[in-house]
Amino acid sequence: MLAECNAVFLFIAELTGSFQPGSGTEQDKIECGKQDYIRNFQLDLNLHDEDDRKDMHENVWLSRLYRELDTYFNVPSDKTARALAVDPESNRYRYSTFQWQVPIELDASASMLQYEGLLTGDKRLLEMTNVIGDTLQDPWKLEGMSRQMLKKAATPMLYGSSQACHELWQDNNIPYTTDDIALYNKEMAEGPFGVANLLKEFIINNAAPKSEMEVHIWGEKFKISCNRFRNVGEQTKAYKIWDTLDERYNIILHTDTKRVPDLEQFKRYFMTLLIF
Repeated sequence: MLAECNAVFLFIAELTGSFQPGSGTEQDKIECGKQDYIRNFQLDLNLHDEDDRKDMHENVWLSRLYRELDTYFNVPSDKTARALAVDPESNRYRYSTFQWQVPIELDASASMLQYEGLLTGDKRLLEMTNVIGDTLQDPWKLEGMSRQMLKKAATPMLYGSSQACHELWQDNNIPYTTDDIALYNKEMAEGPFGVANLLKEFIINNAAPKSEMEVHIWGEKFKISCNRFRNVGEQTKAYKIWDTLDERYNIILHTDTKRVPDLEQFKRYFMTLLIF
C-alpha cells in the first residue's frame, strides 16, 4: 500500500534530516525519504566522537528500514531497482497490508502546542505545528537561537516548570549569553510561545486540586494522588541527658514536623500533564 510506504519514507527523512522544515510540503518530505532509500544514505558519524556515537543507533535503524523496504518491494539493494520500485506508477506497491518488522515513530509536531493553538485560536501556533498550511514547519524554531536551546527551555516551562530559561540551560550543560536570555524572554512576551505559556498559567492558577481525586476522561475513570509534599507544624522539644564522663547534663533538641500534600506545587505538575 502506498500510504504505509509513504509513512516509512517520512520517517526516513526525519532520521536523516534530508528535509529542511519550511522548504516544502509533506510530499516533498516523502520524496526526500525516497532519495535517501535509493542512495542508501547514512549519517556521516565520527565514532571517535562521543556525541556522534550517540547517533549510531539511527544508522542501524536506517539500515534495517532500507532492508525491509527491499523486502517489501522484492528488489535487490541496487539504486536502479530501488528507484524504479518507489515510482507510484510501479507495480511494486502491494494491495494488502505488509507485516512490517522494523518500528517507526509517527509523532505530531509538538502536540501540546497544537492543542494550545486550537484552544486559543492563535494562527501562529497552528501554522508552526502544521495543523494548518501546506508547508511543513519546525515548531522549535526561533531566529537567533538553536533548536536544542529553545526546546530544552520551552518544553519544561510549558509543562509547568517555574525554572528560568538560564537554569534549564545550565541543567543541560548548554552555554548561553545574556543576549540569549533577552531573546527567549522577548519570545515569551510577544511570540506564539508566550501565548501558549499564558494559557498554561491560566489553567494552573485556576486549578483547585485535592490530595486524592477521581478524574473522568471520555468515560474512563482515574485516581490521582498528590505526589508533592511539604513539612508544616515544626515543634522542637529539649531533652536533658546526663553525661557520666563530663558529669553534667547535655541538652538534645528534637524537631517534629508534619508532612502534608503540597497542592500549590502539585497543581503546576498535574494540570498540564493531565490536559496535554
